[in-house]
Amino acid sequence: PAVQQAQRDEVNYMIVPDYTVSITSNDTDYGTVDVASVTVDEWTAISASSNKLTIGSTVITATAKTWYEFSSWGTLPSKVTESLSVTATFEAEAQADSDS
Repeated sequence: PAVQQAQRDEVNYMIVPDYTVSITSNDTDYGTVDVASVTVDEWTAISASSNKLTIGSTVITATAKTWYEFSSWGTLPSKVTESLSVTATFEAEAQADSDS
């Protein structure tokens, strides 16, 4: 009976797949990200607010270099359901015209 119970428990145990989210910069001369990849369970939440990307409990920060600014994380799913790549996009700072 103990073996049968263990077999039933094993059959009822659901394996949740792990996925890797790779995080990159569109140009490392413009800016960088502080985490290159995160491995999470399927259905982990993913969201962005300004230059912060949150994947589960991990917060990734995109930092622009001088003369550049963070632009976007692109289109994100709300949950991780497969391995994916997320790109932090940086662009040149908008320069005000000056007559000097």
